[in-house]
Amino acid sequence: LILMSDKHETQYLKNGRLVLPQQVTQISEKGWCNEPVDSIICAISQIYAPGVTVVNANGFQRLRNLQKISLNKCTILKEQALEGSQFVTLEAPLLQIIQKQALQNCHMLREISSPIEQVEQQGLENCHLLQKLFTNKIKLVQLGSFANCFSLVEFTSDMLVQLAPKCFYNCFSLQFVKVKNVKDVPELCFTNCSSLQIFMFAGGKVYQRAFENCPNLTHFAGQVTDVAVDSFMNCGIIKIYGKCDADQIRLKGKCQVEICGLEASVEGHFDYLGGLNKQLVNFKVQEDVKNIVKTPDSLISQNSDSLIEKTKQYVYLSPNVTLAQKIQFLKIYELIRGEDQRLMKQIKKLKEQQKLQDAVHELV
Repeated sequence: LILMSDKHETQYLKNGRLVLPQQVTQISEKGWCNEPVDSIICAISQIYAPGVTVVNANGFQRLRNLQKISLNKCTILKEQALEGSQFVTLEAPLLQIIQKQALQNCHMLREISSPIEQVEQQGLENCHLLQKLFTNKIKLVQLGSFANCFSLVEFTSDMLVQLAPKCFYNCFSLQFVKVKNVKDVPELCFTNCSSLQIFMFAGGKVYQRAFENCPNLTHFAGQVTDVAVDSFMNCGIIKIYGKCDADQIRLKGKCQVEICGLEASVEGHFDYLGGLNKQLVNFKVQEDVKNIVKTPDSLISQNSDSLIEKTKQYVYLSPNVTLAQKIQFLKIYELIRGEDQRLMKQIKKLKEQQKLQDAVHELV
């Protein structure tokens, strides 16, 4: 399909809305790179592709002003299919598989309305604004699948049986995780998830630095059979619901532990903590303007039961988070909320601190 015209509008493009013919079933690799008319490429803000079932690598490259993509029949996004695209909404009701780096660096993506089953390696990495995602049918995650998804608040999946290293690394806003059939927590899986409050899994080994810098992790359900060194470093007091060796967790995991609810069943723990999560919707960590960032006034999160509107949320940035990470995080929330003088001053101050650190390093 070649779009050639001296004007911004063609047979398929009207008012920025491009409707591809039904017979177009696949977007080829770098599919738009052969388009000769840049004015038309720049004019496309929405794409409706009713017949497309597969999008190949860099399929929508060069569409700089694209805001919305509708792929009604698409079931798979191939490796790097939409990598680096700056659209906001992806409508793909049949999408099941996000392959390696398929949506990596889609910084403006906020919503995926699809029953996704697989998110492969770095599939959604660096989707900083991703807030709304249906996760309950996810069966497979891999290295860094959701890393640096700063705005993701909740993750629930009854189908998932295995987590992966760095899967939720730097998910600063993540508060609630329920993966009742997962047995082990790999290394660095939830590192720097500094707002995480409740975690539920089937039980098993917690590997090295899995929950490092999770200072607000207070409720942990699952039978911990073994812990690696530093697995809970820089966490606070954790209430563990299930049988475990508390002394081992204290010594090796490096955190304080309180064992709770030994008389209750695993399902009982899950039900209790699920209800507690709804009570903690408006949970506020502490009044510390240096480390707390107010999230959007209306942040939608999805779990297995229903959509929950979460308001007045606060995200705690651990002191262990680097200055560069803080600056990046604050910039992202500026994009969501618009102008905020207090945060702008905070960003400026952090930048000055960063410059000072760099200057000291140069002198040394």
